[in-house]
Amino acid sequence: MGRSAFLSRNWLRGLLTVLPCTAFAQQDDAKSPAEFFAGRKMALIVDTSAGGGYDAYGRLLARHYGAHIPGSPTIVVQNMPGAGGLTAANWLAQIAPRDGSVVQIMSRSVPLSTLMGTPGVRFDPLTLSWIGSLNREVLVAFAWTAAKVENFEHLKRQQFSVGVTGPSADSALFTRLSNNLLGTKLKIISGYRGSDAINLAVEQGENEIGTGSWSSLKTRKADWIADNKIKVLVQFALEGLPELKGVPLVGEFAPNERARKAFDIFLAPQEMGRPIVAPPAVPSERLDVLRKAMLATTADAEFLSQANRQGLDIDPIDGAKVLALLQGLYALDADLVKLAREAGKPAD
Repeated sequence: MGRSAFLSRNWLRGLLTVLPCTAFAQQDDAKSPAEFFAGRKMALIVDTSAGGGYDAYGRLLARHYGAHIPGSPTIVVQNMPGAGGLTAANWLAQIAPRDGSVVQIMSRSVPLSTLMGTPGVRFDPLTLSWIGSLNREVLVAFAWTAAKVENFEHLKRQQFSVGVTGPSADSALFTRLSNNLLGTKLKIISGYRGSDAINLAVEQGENEIGTGSWSSLKTRKADWIADNKIKVLVQFALEGLPELKGVPLVGEFAPNERARKAFDIFLAPQEMGRPIVAPPAVPSERLDVLRKAMLATTADAEFLSQANRQGLDIDPIDGAKVLALLQGLYALDADLVKLAREAGKPAD
């Protein structure tokens, strides 16, 4: 057989392989949302390892979300940790089907990665299909009481270590910002698999400082708080929580207004908690269904009862507000963004 005939046959075989997929895609495009989702198994991607706060919210949502989507699809949670959330975000933007069958709970610092020039980013957050968020979050930095860390100011006088998952994780980002804008001397230890591993390292004295969302700490480490095993040093938030009265906001330690505003760029995503997102170009009718279903889920009595039993705060915002927040951040003054980018970027 000649080379040209071989190539032609392989081209034809490839075409015959692709055509059915194209036909099925066209058939799906013609379906109503109820027809499309009926009997379907949807994937809910969590970009952290099992056991942490993002995973807890994801699994709670998965148990109830499908009941509020026309066609009542089954929701299956899949953990995809790596690079502080970038592995999953890149996969969602480039590989995941864009038909509404895949959604993700994304680490809240990841949507800022493009703005900050984080290495390894292969997506544009403004093109993603934002569904909403289940809650608002406040990240805190804490020390094990036995570590004898006095307060946040002590972190400027002495070097302490803090564990993180990867360069784009909140824990890593806020540590770099604290060092570069506020003058702390924190040493970043990267590569932990998730919040459980980070917390264990603090408990065992491997690191003196830990970071995490307050809602997760209350739920997963309630004994730490009740038994005063940790000291909460600072709140990474624009507004403090009433239950953390007396714990300073990080902005109080900024040496000047410009440094505070640069830090505020990274605090704004805390308002969108644990954002839920789908790939780019999801059909608008299906995206609308996914957004309405998320809000309906957060009003579901059984969902709220389970959230309460797990200690998970529910304070939802819709996808349009998440997108508007990100659009505002990406439209900020270039010089201020440059300062924030320099302060927040990982070391070479």
